[in-house]
Amino acid sequence: MGILASELKVKTDDIDDFEMNLFDTQPAALAYVVDGGLEEDDDISMIAMFDHEEVGSSSSTGAGSWIVAEAVRRISHELRSGQCNPVLSDRAIQSSFVLSVDQAHAVHPNYASKHEKSHGPKLNAGMVMKRNSHQRYATDGLTGLVVREIAKKAGLPPMQEFVVRNDCACGNTIGPIISSAS
Repeated sequence: MGILASELKVKTDDIDDFEMNLFDTQPAALAYVVDGGLEEDDDISMIAMFDHEEVGSSSSTGAGSWIVAEAVRRISHELRSGQCNPVLSDRAIQSSFVLSVDQAHAVHPNYASKHEKSHGPKLNAGMVMKRNSHQRYATDGLTGLVVREIAKKAGLPPMQEFVVRNDCACGNTIGPIISSAS
């Protein structure tokens, strides 16, 4: 509060309430490009990071909001020199591939019975692919295959499988939320 008051040149007691959003001011950079693939790529690669995932993603800036669909519409609009073409943005969404990337947790020893015995992630043993029969995670047969192949080509360790028992509730990632909101 002292730093904020100092920057605003007011007394700390004069601040009734505030909301602060911090962001990285470094310029954007490409993180993964192999063999000049970007120069010949006609696709648009986009990353979206959302607020409020842990409280259900249903805020105005969460994954369940209009943000992804609106971003695709605006990009499509600009690529068409300002001409509106709803079919183009709809096709872009339909042919998109969404990766919902978050952290997996290890199996808590007190709740080991909540997980499929052979499908519990181990700490520091590599990436984890989450699966759930109720589609609470974005993984299905196609996405699982694609991610596994990408990991294999990158020389990463074999993928760990994480499966919550079918009769137990689990969390929800933003992948299914984005897919149903767009």
